[in-house]
Amino acid sequence: MTFAAARLAASVALLIGLGGGIMAGPAMAGDACDGGIEASSLETLPTPLVIAFQDPRNTARSKIVTASFVDGLRAGGVAVQPDAADVLHLSFLITTADKGQVRQYSDFSWTTAAGAAAGPPPTLTVTAGLTVKGQPTLIWVASLECKIKTEDPVVLAKELGQVIGEVLGKQLDQKTF
Repeated sequence: MTFAAARLAASVALLIGLGGGIMAGPAMAGDACDGGIEASSLETLPTPLVIAFQDPRNTARSKIVTASFVDGLRAGGVAVQPDAADVLHLSFLITTADKGQVRQYSDFSWTTAAGAAAGPPPTLTVTAGLTVKGQPTLIWVASLECKIKTEDPVVLAKELGQVIGEVLGKQLDQKTF
């Protein structure tokens, strides 16, 4: 088992193990990606929740996709400020449908290749974790998996942001979008 697969398996196991008290939510629309999300809150989070998010890449394209993701978070009801104490981290796995190849990314750089391939749409798996700035311990974690339906990374990033924003800080079982 690769490190990426082990990390994903650990996140899913954590979500399943913390399943007590999980509640289902309503379905969300998925114009760019069809799938589902699960989440577990590991600590009581402040209300209103204000988070920081920063894509580690500093390219012009990355800034556009990251801004779209942050717009989606805000549309989902989350306040985002660069100096917030709680920090959102993302990890991405892209699995091609035709050859089953898996690639792992820690930023939005996958958007440059994901929509370009012809054939069946790839599967996107996102692990989202919230930490307190400067501390490695997760205070909230979610796992999202969907089939990508668009070749526009800006549209996809915004939808992912909104889906994550709508469940950030909450406990829930599989919620489809």
